Amino acid sequence: MKFLKNLNLYTTTNYEKLAFFGFVLAGFMQALGFTVFNQSIALLYGIFVGLQLILFFGNWYHYRSEMTWVVAIGTFMSVLGFAYSLYDQVHLKNDWYFLPYAALIGAVISVVVIVFVKTKNRNMPKSVSKLIDLSVLVLFTTIYLNGLLSLGNIFNARQFVKWEQAKISTFCLLVTFGGNYNDAVFVNPDWGSRYMNLFFMENEGAFYEEMTAEVKVFSGNLGQDYILKTYDKDEKEDARQL
Repeated sequence: MKFLKNLNLYTTTNYEKLAFFGFVLAGFMQALGFTVFNQSIALLYGIFVGLQLILFFGNWYHYRSEMTWVVAIGTFMSVLGFAYSLYDQVHLKNDWYFLPYAALIGAVISVVVIVFVKTKNRNMPKSVSKLIDLSVLVLFTTIYLNGLLSLGNIFNARQFVKWEQAKISTFCLLVTFGGNYNDAVFVNPDWGSRYMNLFFMENEGAFYEEMTAEVKVFSGNLGQDYILKTYDKDEKEDARQL
């Protein structure tokens, strides 16, 4: 118990540093996600952001008058970075499939939190602030849960479904921010056109030459088939050039 009290005291007094670190980590994951992203890193990232979110709302209700919007923005960017890393690195046929479920669960959690705070006789803000608190809570939890559901869908879910073929072109001389290196147009219109990183592709010197590749489709834990965005030179078991 003493450890938890000391941890709570430390995070309360140093939350601005934690929020800034989360902001920097979000930028790092977006800039270098195409080289560092995997499900284990995503899980650790998600746990960190989840704890940061819990601490944020704990501090928000207790020390709101002392918290700056910089802290709120830093936390929001951290949450958004987690959700976007899953959105960017993992493709579903409908990339927004989990959003309605995340919004519903997020709204329920938000109401429960508000009721819990009220029943504990905490000093609740005035009516206008209550609406702001609820809106912020719903927004943050919805974005976070959207990433969490996507992660739950892919975690240790490697059951092969089929190969999907795509026409590939290299559209940029440099890897752009976020790692978009290839433009992939899938033969199956359900998958549409995707920005991907197919680093195993060999274009034989013709830089803008259109090539053909296949990538594996995996069955997700939550019923949504998915493909990955990035395939390194050693991942030819999951993707191949035709």
